[in-house]
Amino acid sequence: MWVARGNHISYNFMGGLALILLAAAICIVSDVWALDMPSLEEALLLALCLPLCLYCAPLRWNQKPLKEHKVAAKAEPCRRPQETTSQMLTARIRACASKSDLDGLEAAAKQMRAAGLKLGSLCFGAAIRAYSSKGGAEGARGAERWLQALTDEPGCRPNVISVNMVIGALAKVGDLGKAEMWLRRMSEFGLSPDATSYNCVIDACARVNDVSTAEAWLKEMCQAGIKANLISYSSVLNACSRAGDPDRAEEWLHQMQQSGIDPNVICFNAVVRACARAGHHDRAVDWTHRMRQLGLRPTASTYSSVMDSLAKEGNSLQLVEAMLEGMRRDGVRPDVVIYGTVLGACSRAGDASRASHWLQQMRNDGIQPNVVCFHALIGVHARAGDAEEATAWLQKLLRSGLPASNASFNMVIKAWGAKPGGRARAEAVLEQMRKYGLKPDASTSAAMIAACTEQASTAESWLRSLQTCGAADTSHVRSVMEAHARAGDVERAKAMLDEIRQPTAACYTGLLRTLSKQGSLEDVEELVERMRRDLGQEASTSVYNVLLSACARSANTERAEHWLLQMAARGVVADV
Repeated sequence: MWVARGNHISYNFMGGLALILLAAAICIVSDVWALDMPSLEEALLLALCLPLCLYCAPLRWNQKPLKEHKVAAKAEPCRRPQETTSQMLTARIRACASKSDLDGLEAAAKQMRAAGLKLGSLCFGAAIRAYSSKGGAEGARGAERWLQALTDEPGCRPNVISVNMVIGALAKVGDLGKAEMWLRRMSEFGLSPDATSYNCVIDACARVNDVSTAEAWLKEMCQAGIKANLISYSSVLNACSRAGDPDRAEEWLHQMQQSGIDPNVICFNAVVRACARAGHHDRAVDWTHRMRQLGLRPTASTYSSVMDSLAKEGNSLQLVEAMLEGMRRDGVRPDVVIYGTVLGACSRAGDASRASHWLQQMRNDGIQPNVVCFHALIGVHARAGDAEEATAWLQKLLRSGLPASNASFNMVIKAWGAKPGGRARAEAVLEQMRKYGLKPDASTSAAMIAACTEQASTAESWLRSLQTCGAADTSHVRSVMEAHARAGDVERAKAMLDEIRQPTAACYTGLLRTLSKQGSLEDVEELVERMRRDLGQEASTSVYNVLLSACARSANTERAEHWLLQMAARGVVADV
């Protein structure tokens, strides 16, 4: 029997049907054409032979005898269900790894183990690669866990690439100890570390600012017969940069050149940063000139290193602006980081006009401000005492979609707290902060204490919040203490003075001035005597002046004369 693929129509049936149709056709033709007997015999013979040929000779368009199908089916080996499942799950693990689907990867691996199937090297390699690519502490832990499982699996052994991926992941999170441990263990697996292995460990050293260990690994690398490359030296230079050690950075750059490796812009930037972090600004600028001499063009990062260091020193706004102008002359386009540094310098200097100037330049360059820029603009107006403008920039930050932080709100709260009658506006900003999803922190509490000095009880409640988180200091207690004194609650003010473990003369003087303005002569006199006892020293001229002012406000000339005599007797010199 012959079977056609796809429709399974029997050729027996087709052959018989053809015979019947052809015989009928010959009979009809013979009647119409009046064929003679010999012709009719020939026609009948043809009618018999043609279907017989069709019946016996199978057509060859994608056809096979059924017997041949059976033989092929018997010859094809049957795959075991367990083997098919293993291949399917291995493919799923690799697919999940390529898509960074770590949950799917772990589920497929768990399914394989539950079925008693062995994970092969492909599974382990894919998992290590997926976790290493994820980055962060979680990615590093996952990559290391899979590498450890690979080493524990009978019949499996890691290769250099797998170990390097784990060392690199650990290096990126600054886990130097584990990165070193896996490099040392490579010999256990019959592996020899390569340049990438050592470079990853040196990078880990750089991330924890450990210059000495980075140098030691570079030397060990060379002793092992592995030639240090550009990445090796740049990693050591990065360690020097992060540690702020310009001397060693310059030494390694020189060694790099002596070994025949030309340093690139990244290497020079590391030296510039090392000088800047050490406060050697002129030295940092000199290295930018050396870069040009070697045909290398300084980048925005080159200038940013020096400018950022200058901006943090204070009173350096003019120097920072001069560097930005020089950067423009060199044809280097400032980026948002550069502008953020300049605006930060304006904020520290409290120069709102210069901040507005550079903001306009930033807009002219088509650069949108980032969070750092917004914070600088909020800060510069807050420091200048312009709480309204600081609030306006806070609202712009919130509308921009960029993430606001506690610092964003605290600067505005502090600005309103410093203004007379600003408590209501400070509380409104605090409420907006809570609606934004942020919880008040220590800085918030300190700002609210300053804002609520007209409401002593409210200020004290914020003080208690600050004390709960262990962030309260003497200045906060003094603010609340003086607020109680201004409100006329002298006893409460004195009680708060008792809360200060080691009150200084400034603590007493601040309270004395407040009481003096209230005309509380008896309270001032009592506090002066307590101050002399507690501090074990004579009151200063300024303290006696406060005491005399209280006498004047009370129109008590007798007590004023008494205290002048006491000053003379105690050796305190009266001023003009």
